[in-house]
Order: sequence, then C-alpha cells, then structure tokens
Amino acid sequence: MNILENEFAAYGKTLVKIQYFEIILKICISLFDAEAKARHSSIKNLKIEDVLNLSVSYKQTLGTLMAAIRKEIPVFDTDEFSKLLVMRNTFVHNFHKEYISRGVDEKERMAFIEELFELITRYTEIFTGLFVHLARHIAKEKNGTLNLAGLEVSEDELLKHIVKSISP
Repeated sequence: MNILENEFAAYGKTLVKIQYFEIILKICISLFDAEAKARHSSIKNLKIEDVLNLSVSYKQTLGTLMAAIRKEIPVFDTDEFSKLLVMRNTFVHNFHKEYISRGVDEKERMAFIEELFELITRYTEIFTGLFVHLARHIAKEKNGTLNLAGLEVSEDELLKHIVKSISP
C-alpha cells in the first residue's frame, strides 16, 4: 500500500468539508417549521442554537438529514444529491476496503476524492445560497439592510440548481 502525502491531505480536506456540509444541513433543517420537523422523528427537536453550540450533540446520520431535505424541499430530490450520499458513505465507511485494500491506483482514488469534494463544495454553496436568499428576505421584511457582499456566488448556485431541477 503506497499512499502519498498529497493523498492524505486530500482525504483530510474532504473529510473536513463533509463535516462542514453536515453542519450546514443541520442548520437548514433546524429552520424547518414545527409541522415539517414533526414528520421526521429524528429531527423534531433540532434547534439552530443547539447546532451552533458545539457542546450539544445530535446523532442524525447524513442519510437521515438528506432524506428530510429531499422530502421537505423536493428540488433536492435528485440523482446527484443521492450520489453525494453514496459517495460520502463509501468514503467514510468503505474507502479503505473498496479502494486501498483492492489496490486501486492513486489516479483512480484521487478521481473519486476530487469528484466527492466537488459535489460537497457544490451543495455547500447551494445551501449557503439558500441562507443568503433567506437573509435577504428577512432584511427586506424588516426594512433593514444586510451586507452579503461576496455571497452572490452561493445565491447563483442555488438558482442554477433550482432551474436545473425543474427543467425537463
């Protein structure tokens, strides 16, 4: 088994990005109304304060979080969103068995990691765009202003995703 240092760095970077994405999803779900939360017993008590408080732990799996998102926001019920979960689970639970132990070469291992990282990055941007859009709406309702400079890219990713998912 010959794993190069740059591979380990890519694995670590991808794992941290996955963890960040899971926090983003928990924040999104914590903003669901009580009725939506009640439809999913494992998230019914999820509150934004608890997500942001690192001492409180909720044990939802990414699959549980993504299922709630797909059901409550159907625009995310896509093959690509499902692929992200499959790839994440392979990386977290079976990467050694399926790639390292089987002698898969570095190029193929890195192609998998790069594709997973791109998917995680894309959906992190999309969900960040959702928050930006929500923040703009709240600020407008309150006749206030909000400095969201630099976050327009995330909002664009959200809009692209919505358009792509509703196009025939």
